[in-house]
This record gives sequence, structure tokens and C-alpha cells, in this order.
Amino acid sequence: METRPSVGRRWMIAGLMSAAAISWIVWRLLPGSTTLPPSSPVPTPTATPVTISPEPQIPRRSEMPVVATTGVTFVLEPAPVASSVGTPVAGSPAIVPASPPGDRSIVRLIPTPPGFTRVTCPPGSFGDWLRHRKLKRDRTIRDFRGDAVSNSCYHVLGVIDCPLLFRSDLEQCADFCMRFWADYHKSASRLAQLHLFNYDGRPVPFRGRPDEYRGFLRRAFSDTNSWSLKLGCRPVAPSDLRPGDMFVQNRSGGIGHVSMVIDACRNDRGERLFLIGFSFMPAQEFHVERADARNGRGGWFTVRGYRAYLEECLPFDSFGEPVLRRF
Repeated sequence: METRPSVGRRWMIAGLMSAAAISWIVWRLLPGSTTLPPSSPVPTPTATPVTISPEPQIPRRSEMPVVATTGVTFVLEPAPVASSVGTPVAGSPAIVPASPPGDRSIVRLIPTPPGFTRVTCPPGSFGDWLRHRKLKRDRTIRDFRGDAVSNSCYHVLGVIDCPLLFRSDLEQCADFCMRFWADYHKSASRLAQLHLFNYDGRPVPFRGRPDEYRGFLRRAFSDTNSWSLKLGCRPVAPSDLRPGDMFVQNRSGGIGHVSMVIDACRNDRGERLFLIGFSFMPAQEFHVERADARNGRGGWFTVRGYRAYLEECLPFDSFGEPVLRRF
């Protein structure tokens, strides 16, 4: 989710602040205006803040145990979960592998449900790159200040070990998806092929040197949101959904949300399940959300189940009907 104001709203905020300052000066010059005692500080004019939208509270839902079914043996051990003020509290399980000792990739740490196998992602593809992202050793999500984010409104299957680039409120939901797409190109030495978008969805190619990469991402994160991805990325049919694709919500350019498919599996009957995650606000690390029994199986979502999850947590009448998009 993101609440970054559009350019028009930024001008509106600036206008309000200017009007407030002029009103205070006129009041001080009018006859009969109250003279402050010498010892009293002169008040500083302030503008009433414009609230774009409150942060939604995602409903709590019961935790599901994670069951290891293939390949790697898992051990559940206690790990801290941050409260709403960043104070760790005990009692939440974290997934820690008993073996192998060094591999913390998603493909090794999160097994498929019984009867399902991972879909094939060509080596070197974006989907293959995503499923090999490493997970942190606990499920504590950190925001851009380094503070722990409350897990109480999430059902975290794992947190991707990818610290935020900026110490500012930039890397929210759409931004983290763009960052994954950009980091994939950087890791493959393909920056010359990278483009992101402007606010209206028009491609913005990377044309700088490698040392200008952070600046390119900062500008993209500052100027775009989920609306940009909805307009600029390619539509995807549900039957063709694959790792790297996105569920994009945005009604008309304002507040919205983006989730990304991280992995996919299927069984012999053709049923498909997906690992799906997101960043949120304030800007914070990307986590993989755990599906419950209503919306999936073994922590993995069905397409219909994830739509139901979004409708419950981020109502369509506020955030928009989710559409499927691909970089």
C-alpha cells in the first residue's frame, strides 16, 4: 500500500501553508490585534495537515502451522514478534531449517503442500531469481527507521532478507516490486535493458552508470505508485499467472496496493498454488504472507483465495479491484 500524494495534491498542500502564513500576518497588522507580552514567544504559523488516507488495519486471522513435506526437515522455534511500538514479545514460531545449514532460499525453506511440485522457471528468469531470494532467520519485519513492525496484523511465512535502500518512507508496496525487478536486472548485468515507469505508466529507461542506480530508484519510488504499474505493466490472464506477476489495486491514481507472486506450484490435476507477499506502509521489508485454510493450502494461496484475502483486508471499494500485471 502507498499514500504518496500526486503532484496536484502537493501543490494543494503548499497553497494551504502559504494561505495560513498570509492570514497570520494580516491579523497581526490589523488595529486592535492583541499584542503579545515581551516574554511570550511569537507563534509560528502552521498549516492544517492534509490527510490522504488512514492506514487500514488488516484483520487478525488464526495462525496455521507450516508442515514440511519435501526435501528439507524443519524445526519450529520461538522467535520475537514486535508489538505495535516495536517491543519484542515472545511466542511466535519461526521456520528454521535443520538442514542444509547454509541455504536460506525460499525454494529450500518453504516446501510445497503434499501432492504439489514447483512449476518450472527457466534458469536466469525473473521467476527463478525470485524463488531463490533468501529469508531472514526470524520473522521480524523492519521499517525504514530500523524499527520492528508489528506482526499482529500479518500472517508471516517468511521475511525476504533484503534490507531497505533508503532511510525514508519510500519502499512501500509498489516500490518494492519495482526494486525486485531492478535488482534482478542489476544482478544479471542487464541494467541497459531496465526500465521502470513515470506516474502515468510511460517507460523510463535506465541510462546512467552503475553508480547512478540508487538515484534512479529513488526518483522512481518518489514519483510513482501502484497506478503507474497498473497502467505501464502488461495484463496477465489468471490461467497464465507466474512468479514475478503482480496483483495491482488502484481505482483512479490515489491510494492503492501491490502484491507480488514469489513462487508457484501445481499438482497432477492442474490445480495451482502461489506464494504471495508484499511490503506495506510505512516503508518496510517485503514479507511472504501465509494463506489460511480458507484461501489456500499449506500456506500457499489459490488465485481466488488471494482475491478473497485482499477483499477482506484491503476492500475493493477503497483500494480498487485487483488486476493482474507483469513487468
